[in-house]
Amino acid sequence: MIKKIILSSAILMIWGSSAAGSSQPLAAEDPCLLPSVICEGEPQNIILKNQEIYGYSSRVSETDGDPFTTSNGSRVSEGIIANNCYRFGQRLRVGYGSDKKGYYTEFEVIDRMNKRYGCNDWDIWFEDIGKARRWGVQILSIELL
Repeated sequence: MIKKIILSSAILMIWGSSAAGSSQPLAAEDPCLLPSVICEGEPQNIILKNQEIYGYSSRVSETDGDPFTTSNGSRVSEGIIANNCYRFGQRLRVGYGSDKKGYYTEFEVIDRMNKRYGCNDWDIWFEDIGKARRWGVQILSIELL
């Protein structure tokens, strides 16, 4: 039996302290341990519903510092997505259309967003501002892999 975890605007954030003493959000290792999460099965089939997914490009006005370097030190490239709560390297699939006949694209969390954005906000990197603007903001489901 395939089991899924379905989240609807749930916040997957655990606050921890770094060695320097500052508090920072940490991705939940096992989202099933959080009281706001409905777990029905294996953790590899987590579905996040109603996620706000923005487009961004490598412009100084949209980034901190070097617009071609991500928060984890990688160069920007296709397939990058930013989020403030999930660990670097988290693979996921963004869904377009209905679940049965939809299209899905895989991404990897490699970047962070401005601290004003929460766990339900995502940022997909595009190579030029025109593509990012055409994307705009979309409310979609994400499956964690």
